[in-house]
Amino acid sequence: MSFFDRFQPLTIGRAIRTAWPAPELILGPLQAGDVGLISGADGIGKSYVAACAALAVAHGRSDLFGGMWDVPNATAQVVYFAVEDRETDHGRRLQWLAQHARRFDGLHTEEEDDSVTLLPTQGVRVQLIERGEKPGQYVVTATGEEWAAMVKDYRLVIIDPLRAFHGLDESDGPGMDFLVRWLVSIAMKNQQAILGVHHASQSAILDRRDDHHAGRGATDLPAGCRGVWVVRGLNETELKRLGLGGGQGEDAQQERRLWRALVNGKASHGDEAGVRYLKKQEKGVLRVDALPGSSTGRQTPQTPDKNSYTRSKNGQSAALAGGDNDWE
Repeated sequence: MSFFDRFQPLTIGRAIRTAWPAPELILGPLQAGDVGLISGADGIGKSYVAACAALAVAHGRSDLFGGMWDVPNATAQVVYFAVEDRETDHGRRLQWLAQHARRFDGLHTEEEDDSVTLLPTQGVRVQLIERGEKPGQYVVTATGEEWAAMVKDYRLVIIDPLRAFHGLDESDGPGMDFLVRWLVSIAMKNQQAILGVHHASQSAILDRRDDHHAGRGATDLPAGCRGVWVVRGLNETELKRLGLGGGQGEDAQQERRLWRALVNGKASHGDEAGVRYLKKQEKGVLRVDALPGSSTGRQTPQTPDKNSYTRSKNGQSAALAGGDNDWE
């Protein structure tokens, strides 16, 4: 059998006459077989946002945490690999998220609920990919093969942080391309979505960048992902809407620390092209809220580079005291 015999040709005629199924979405624009990224600075709340995605997918609830994530109305199994922090840290945070969702979104979870499984490695790296013996060669490790088989029954797989799951240089474009293409092949084979948590570059943090190349290292990694979300602090325009533009007082500083922006960095049109504003609640839980002037919680951007799109299922979140317990 030749190389090309492995592939089935798709002609325009077959495309026209075939009744193709509707997109099988799992998380936002991610379909079965897609890889996505959540990018942001240390301590900005990436892991809280990823955990909210896990709960939303597991329970089929797009309204959780004020409407942070769009998911199908169907339950699914989720596995979350977490390298940093202790099991007790993760346990408390998952408990806080579940309690918040129960209190404000009516999420009912049983003590036997196993829809979300978090596997804390407590600092141990899980090396899925490494350099080969020859220059420019990359190989899947035995651990990587075992991992791919182990995750096959989960609809959403979260790896946090992505840097702890490979032995490559993040600035190595071909290496990052190999990594993301391999993850895509696993997601395709298992009919699942894989979501990585990725650190932002220093320049992206300082510039409050929204684009999908805000992550650290080679651009090959985000380029190979179907969806990339950027978690950042508010920019000057958004701070002015809060009445905090240039504010240096302690009250102003405290208020601005409560807010985050969750940006779809690969959006191209419609509802995908926007920002969801998150406000820190009790125990550091993040929830979608509307900036002043956005009473409906949703606005259409005037121009592609304006961060004026907001969303909140409930109009505004419950007024809770802001905690300082960030979960990266």
